[in-house]
Amino acid sequence: MSSLSSIASTSAPRKSVPQQQQPRPKQTAKRGGKTASATVRVKHERDDSGSLAQPKKRRKTLATTAELHFEPEAGPSTSASASTSTKGGRGRGRGRGRGRGRGGSRGTGRKVQQLVITPLKQEVEVLPLSNEARQRYEPPKIGTECPWPSKVLGEETSRREFIQCDNCEGWYHFGCVGIRPGDPRLDPDAAFLCPPCENSEAAREQRREVRFQAAACLRPDCDYPGAAEDTNEYFVERVIGRRPFKPELDSDVRLPTEFMWLVKWDGYKADQATWGANEHLGDCAKFIEDFEQAAEIEGRDLSARDAIVLLNEAAAAGWAQT
Repeated sequence: MSSLSSIASTSAPRKSVPQQQQPRPKQTAKRGGKTASATVRVKHERDDSGSLAQPKKRRKTLATTAELHFEPEAGPSTSASASTSTKGGRGRGRGRGRGRGRGGSRGTGRKVQQLVITPLKQEVEVLPLSNEARQRYEPPKIGTECPWPSKVLGEETSRREFIQCDNCEGWYHFGCVGIRPGDPRLDPDAAFLCPPCENSEAAREQRREVRFQAAACLRPDCDYPGAAEDTNEYFVERVIGRRPFKPELDSDVRLPTEFMWLVKWDGYKADQATWGANEHLGDCAKFIEDFEQAAEIEGRDLSARDAIVLLNEAAAAGWAQT
């Protein structure tokens, strides 16, 4: 089964998050081979007790997020809104999407903007990373001398969306492996092998034993290389709430919309979710659809367009209905 990831991204300043939460959870999954079209490998995050939490989707969206703002004694609040600002340079700005920045996301093109994440946890001093720590991730080049498809350029999804190889579990931008929306390889039951794994049985075996860094495109001549953390990009995991768009609160949203969405970021808990507009979420349709399905299952009334709708996960994390 192919794994997909989309990212909402942008260039962004250094994120200020508790140090213990910075490392991304490792992928834990059964590895699939050439015929592994039905075995889904999922990434899990652990809670404070060490127990495995809800499985992650293998398709992610990178969000236009730049920086986590923390305020002492502050908890989730419906008044928190996502603000965007134009920012020069490259950068990827989820989650898990996950598309990165650089005027685009890690998987698909996007405008260079940042989503400011508003108050959540106690302020924590974060020491600057050393030059060594900031060094860009360089994946092992096993079998990468194989033929590669022509890149898909000029499409939003080509840089923002990611797909994961069923054999080596490496991630690739749609555009870097020649995938466009509607490609049969995107079918949930379809197998996807990256070019190195597809072209060489020896490389396929060797790459299966390597743990590639999550969410870093492995095409050697990728135009948007490196891992999401290199430029403070975050993957969107899912949407866990909805509220009406309010111009007085959401003044930095450039494209007025009907709703703001409560976004849970990949690798972060629900109390660190933030409100964002459609423009921040990349290919947001699937997240909104999943949210609406979950809301119906939980008995939430979605017909009240001016009401705040929270999933149980958001309510349990302290997000309020008013």
